[in-house]
Amino acid sequence: MLAVALHQEALNIADGIGAPYLTCESSMGLAAAHHAGDRLTEATALAQEALTLARHNRFRVLQGQANLLLARCMASQELGKQARDYALRALDDHLMTGHRLGAAHAHVVLGELLGDADPVAGKEHAEAAQALHTEILGDR
Repeated sequence: MLAVALHQEALNIADGIGAPYLTCESSMGLAAAHHAGDRLTEATALAQEALTLARHNRFRVLQGQANLLLARCMASQELGKQARDYALRALDDHLMTGHRLGAAHAHVVLGELLGDADPVAGKEHAEAAQALHTEILGDR
């Protein structure tokens, strides 16, 4: 509950100063806090608002993060096809921007989503995620 209150406060501040990047980030934080608390309707609505704001302002990395958050929201609601679609969009966003950690996270989610339905594709995404994580850690 504290996370929700703190993210809501951050969102109010971001809105108050007219900072769309911070508003988008805060909306996603609030959505994630709601998701963690199993308030999926609130989480989904906030993630969708963040996605709309990211698209409007061409914040492509945030767009990928919002797509991935929506994928998780859809998966929690057992909406597998929508979850996969959002996760694939997130992967595309992150590959376009070169955001390797975001791409790795998208591969993890896709691996989880595809694991039962398509074990080969699920394993390929899991391996791609592992390779990216290894590459990122090797860059340190």
